[in-house]
Amino acid sequence: MTDPQVKDKFAADDKTKLETAVDAAIAWLEKNQEGLKEEYEHKQKELEEFANPIMSRLYGGAGGAGGMPGFGDAAGGAAGGADQGDGPTIEEVD
Repeated sequence: MTDPQVKDKFAADDKTKLETAVDAAIAWLEKNQEGLKEEYEHKQKELEEFANPIMSRLYGGAGGAGGMPGFGDAAGGAAGGADQGDGPTIEEVD
């Protein structure tokens, strides 16, 4: 959100909402450093479900097709449709 190439592309209310959600997630992480893996995954999913629509609007995506770069979609799949069978499988690479 501070990257000069994209920071001006956020709608003001989206930027404020996203900053608030990220700050809350960071505060939760700081308070729950001894949490279970499932708790972290749940918190990550919550943040992704909130942030993905905003990031999709920013990057011009439709229907959450891209999601946040590097995070995959809210359903836990890979970004860019990699979970749709595109590209080689592990068996094909071996």
